[in-house]
Amino acid sequence: MSEKSQTLSVNNQEEVSILIVDDNSIDRLMISTICAGLNVTADMASTGEEALMKFKEKRHRLVITDYVMEPMCGLKLASHLREIDPDVEIILVSGAPSAEVIAYVQSNDLAPVITKPISPRALINTALLSLDRKRGRCEVLGKVALSNRMDTCLPLIGSSAFCRKIRAEVVQLLQTEAPVYISGPSGCGKVEVADLLHQEGARGHSICLEYFCSKDSSEELSQSLITEDGVLGKIIHMAAAGTLVLHDIEELPMVLQRAMSENFDALVSKVKLLVLSNISLDDLLDAEQIDQGLYFKLSLEMLELPPLSERIEDLSEMIEYISQYPEKYGLKEGGIDIEAFLQSECCSAGSIQKKPLVSVIQEFSGH
Repeated sequence: MSEKSQTLSVNNQEEVSILIVDDNSIDRLMISTICAGLNVTADMASTGEEALMKFKEKRHRLVITDYVMEPMCGLKLASHLREIDPDVEIILVSGAPSAEVIAYVQSNDLAPVITKPISPRALINTALLSLDRKRGRCEVLGKVALSNRMDTCLPLIGSSAFCRKIRAEVVQLLQTEAPVYISGPSGCGKVEVADLLHQEGARGHSICLEYFCSKDSSEELSQSLITEDGVLGKIIHMAAAGTLVLHDIEELPMVLQRAMSENFDALVSKVKLLVLSNISLDDLLDAEQIDQGLYFKLSLEMLELPPLSERIEDLSEMIEYISQYPEKYGLKEGGIDIEAFLQSECCSAGSIQKKPLVSVIQEFSGH
């Protein structure tokens, strides 16, 4: 395969050119392979000087460059590229981004840094955003298409009044870019619904990151989300123009909640925010676990999912769906005896309220 210039794919979109810069030939070819399917012509350079020569000739829309190169590093190359064309999109690749790299990226409006080892999904998402091809969907899904998509989202399967109400609310939430607060007990399907809201929403082709407030220290939360002074953290910049699924916001220290409230507009201008919690927003307020200002910002769009114990009439349809995809749900071939399961102790209100339905079915099936 020639390194000089490759047309990576052909489709009906306008073809554009990108420039891949790395002093390692294997990394250059790997990045070009990852970018296959973007309908781009990829040129390659092994040094910053060679990259500048090629860029002056062709004025590529996007430059993907390694940070550590000699004699010209990625930051110097990026600076020279922006002097030539202030509108060029640049993605820096680094094994361990330093404070200098992060500060440069943020102050010069570059795409989020891609860290090594390179995640193909992260690179593709970032490249798509940089090329501004699929920043969002061009049109809202038709009613039939959206209904079919919801039929593949486990917590939205069923015919009960609860299920019909949730599906109608999801349809409405897909029309807004406002943050959404999703609450409900463990196992009710919050993550699956959040994934659908991302995939079928305006940022469905962009990056989606999950972050758990309960798993990090106060210092790590400050670095990742927001500082007391309102400086947005690294996870916000990584998810820029995409979706951030934020778990357990009640575990965020009150001082950081207050900072988030005071800088809410800046945060939600960067990302689509989906907040997931086992506790309703009103209950958090009553328990003084949520900043009042943040409460009002998050209360504009809410979705409360009921426990499965209140959706008994939907269980047979949900189980039938699960049995159609045994490999996906870690089950043996041959399906599930739905009647036997519904009459078993595993299907008691207590069991399905404490665990996800798939876990209960796996126990019933002897997994």
